[in-house]
Amino acid sequence: MIQELSDIIADAKMTGETGGLLVTITAIMFLGTFFGNMVSWNLGVNNAVAYSAEQGEMPAIFAKRNAKGVPSGAAYVNAIVASIIVIIAPFIPNQDIFWAFFSLNLFAFLVSYLPMFVAFLKLREIDPDTERPYKVPGGKGFLKVMAYAPLIQILMCVIFTCVPLDFSPEALVETLPITVGAILIIIIDEVYIRVKGITNEKADLSLIHASAEEDAE
Repeated sequence: MIQELSDIIADAKMTGETGGLLVTITAIMFLGTFFGNMVSWNLGVNNAVAYSAEQGEMPAIFAKRNAKGVPSGAAYVNAIVASIIVIIAPFIPNQDIFWAFFSLNLFAFLVSYLPMFVAFLKLREIDPDTERPYKVPGGKGFLKVMAYAPLIQILMCVIFTCVPLDFSPEALVETLPITVGAILIIIIDEVYIRVKGITNEKADLSLIHASAEEDAE
């Protein structure tokens, strides 16, 4: 791993060598940031997934937490899926499929941030007086620029990742699996939420009927 990072550093023209003390130290520090960032990032993502599961928007296994409140269910599922992909990756005849899975992960990651900027503007409009640890200064126009600028950038990244901009056979073979996968992700998510909503609605009705029967007795 360190040697691979050293080659990357050399290719990036950071140094003129593929070895040496400076390159090795830089590679180790680079690897350390990967581990440190992934731990904190995974905890944040797992918490979001666990919260969604607690609201009934994802399978119940994701809502499991340990005694300290850490979302263990999401962590285990994440670890199992990632391990399976890493294990089968060398045996996939077409390596483009692996990178298609990687791009789908990037798509899901980017799309999850889109509602945040809209929610920021909405909350500042309907709930402006709530005391916050940090409040972005500025008027409505400035806040819209602050929210819409990254929103547009993320949309552009999603388009460049999932939408085939070149209709040559080579480009379509590379991009279409990502496009189809992204569409399937959205469809499966919406279907699950709607089915789960119907289930919750039926459960609420059953509770109402049970309560009414108790009152009648």
